[in-house]
Amino acid sequence: NVLKQDQQDITLKHDVVKALMDIDDTKALPALLDFYKKSFSSNTKPTNKLPALSQVLIKLADKKTILTLLQSDLEDIRISAVRAIPHFQKQLDINRLIPGLMKIQSNKIRVEVIQILTKVKYEKAFSLLVRIIKSVNIDVKLQKAAILTLGRLDNSKGTDIISKSI
Repeated sequence: NVLKQDQQDITLKHDVVKALMDIDDTKALPALLDFYKKSFSSNTKPTNKLPALSQVLIKLADKKTILTLLQSDLEDIRISAVRAIPHFQKQLDINRLIPGLMKIQSNKIRVEVIQILTKVKYEKAFSLLVRIIKSVNIDVKLQKAAILTLGRLDNSKGTDIISKSI
């Protein structure tokens, strides 16, 4: 009930979300997802005082839920699902998932996908990052994310690529 009331104190909502996460019962996930979806769709994004949806997903979701949320109409829900992927990488086919996610038109989502490449085992991560860095007609935010991610990968070849992008 507290999560459904618009005027409730944010601290109380935080406590409810945190308690539901601590109980560690997956039955709480639908109510939490509804709360976050309403927050995202009403353009009143959850504040920093609330746990990030990706943390809720890591705690309570399963592979099927993550794959479903990656198809959401709400960009913020998709971003949260992308951020949770590293936790589920043993259950997901990362080598099929990453290329599909990189085809999404949203640059915000694609930046998130690039950023998780340091946390998942994606066999083509290096070549994907190099392709993004060398691309001429690509959003600068994607290139920046690719450069930073390549720098975090432990690959000496990345030094040459990053140096040449200066």
